[in-house]
Amino acid sequence: GLEEPVIAHTLVAQREGTRGFRAPEVLLGQPLQGPPIDIWSAGVILLCLLTRRPTAFDAPSDMAALVEICLMLGDEEVSRGSARLKRRVHLLGNGTPNAFRQAESLADLIDAAVAGKGPAAAPEEMAAFVGLLTECLHFHPGDRPTAHLALHHASLRD
Repeated sequence: GLEEPVIAHTLVAQREGTRGFRAPEVLLGQPLQGPPIDIWSAGVILLCLLTRRPTAFDAPSDMAALVEICLMLGDEEVSRGSARLKRRVHLLGNGTPNAFRQAESLADLIDAAVAGKGPAAAPEEMAAFVGLLTECLHFHPGDRPTAHLALHHASLRD
């Protein structure tokens, strides 16, 4: 008789989500994805609110989105986080596409917002808000706060 072919059961990473709000682990096709993805998206929303831009990332593909994230977070954060995900992500200076050379770092975007282009807030309130934003946008999902911790962050206290 004929044997039925063996079909390997593998984890397939989901690549769903709104363009510009997908976490690095989604873009890298990591099979284990969880609540930190939502924390990343919340961080992107905070960044949009702070900078008064409709989106922080507007890349047409996963690879281009990863380049935008790399440029915004910086090589050290991305290298450390991607290594912990068992991936190697590193941008070579000469290989950066022209469209991304003018991308702003997270620090530059925050500095511009704090300098008057963002919402009016007392310096200590803004520092707490920026702290939450920065924590939510860590490259590695394990470095992001849980929803519980984020909701109890100093920036969200009355």
